[in-house]
Order: sequence, then C-alpha cells, then structure tokens
Amino acid sequence: MPATPADPDRPPALADYADLAVFPDTFTARQYALMGGFAEHRLSAAEFTRTWYASRRAALAAGERPTGRLADALDTLFAAMEDVGATDEDLRAAVRTALDTTPPGDPRVRLIAACGLTPLPPLPPAAPPPPLALWQRAAAFEAVPTRTVPLDTPDPAAGTDRAWLQLARSTGLFAPDSTFLLHIGARGLGRLDWTLVRHHPGARLAALLGDHPDQPEFLALSPNGRTALAVTTEEYDIWLLHLTPPWPGPH
Repeated sequence: MPATPADPDRPPALADYADLAVFPDTFTARQYALMGGFAEHRLSAAEFTRTWYASRRAALAAGERPTGRLADALDTLFAAMEDVGATDEDLRAAVRTALDTTPPGDPRVRLIAACGLTPLPPLPPAAPPPPLALWQRAAAFEAVPTRTVPLDTPDPAAGTDRAWLQLARSTGLFAPDSTFLLHIGARGLGRLDWTLVRHHPGARLAALLGDHPDQPEFLALSPNGRTALAVTTEEYDIWLLHLTPPWPGPH
C-alpha cells in the first residue's frame, strides 16, 4: 500500500483535476491508489475506509479540489461509505464503479495505481532509450537471468517482488525521490512508451503487470538511463535480468 506523500505540507501539484489525464503525487492520487488496492482485494474494507477517509481529509486540508468526473466519482463513493447498511461487497462494487466511470487519459493509470505505485506527470525532455531496445537485450539468446523465481513456489509474485526490490536498491534503479521509469509489456500496453512512477513500500508489481496472474512482463529503467531491470516469465521460472548500457538500436 503506498505511503502518504513524504511532505504533507507542500502545496498540491495542481489545484484542480478535470480528469485523470494528469495524475500528480497528491493526496487525491493516494485516494485513487487505495481504491485500486481495495478493488483488487489487497485491502480489507476496514483498512480501506480508515486510510481513504484520512486521505480525503488530507486532500481537503491541502486545498485539493477535484473537478469533473473524478469529483463526481469520489463524491458518489463517499456517499456509499456513509451508508451504514452497505456491505463490504456493496462498497467494493461502488469502488469499481467509481474507477470505471473515471477513465484516465493514460490507460495505464488504474493498473499502476493498483500496484501501489504513484503515476506521475509526463517525462522530462531527456529521452530514455526505447523500451524495445531493452526487451531485445532481455530476450537475446545469450541472456542470463540475474535472479530467478520458480513458478511452482507458493507465491511466485511475492517472491519476484522481493527479489526485484533487492535488485532495484542494489543497482541504483531508484532516483533519490524513489522514482523510476516503467514499461508494461503485457495487457496490450507494450506499444506505449515509458511512464514515470514513484515506488512506495508494499508495492506489488509482479501479480498485476502481466497478461495472467503471477506471470509478469515489465521493464524498469533508472531515470538517468544507467541501469534497468527486466522481469519476464519463462516456462518454469520468472526471470529478473539486470541490464546496463550500451542499449541496442537507435536512441
């Protein structure tokens, strides 16, 4: 579950949100991430309501005023949470409805938020290597995994997340503000470019970033372009590969 933004006293990145095309690191973004976690059954109803209410109060205190579809969805959800006769499944259905009625400008936003990451505004002008160049390295015949996680273990996704986080920290993947670039090679999203995200404690990538549960396919690149981690599912194992420049192909 993502943590509360490190500096709760800073002004919100944007005052208003017409929709989710821009998704800054704010308390409103945290509300959306919590909704994704609850919809994916990663939070109990009690955990969700407690943390969501806290984030809503913090958003109001910080002067964040969502507008448009996002405001309507959050208000509808708030009304559902105030209904004392609502069951946990009623609440989960209301959350899913709110998520489905606030389509983001970027189709990855809901998925990224559900992983416990914070999607951030567009990349700065400095262009990273194209994702295809890194996928080519990871798929090369001579590629050797840095770590492997057997698929027949009790929870391969959790094991992959632990191994990935260890490698991310040891290889310098994260910028000082815990950001990195993400490319999702599954769910029909492979055609898209990198997206900037912020990592939070408890984030779970391997269970969701694939076409099937526990079969992840994603790339992570440090913002400076000096180190990358590829996660791909083979026949018997999940492979984690540490990649470094030079990258193949033009960039």
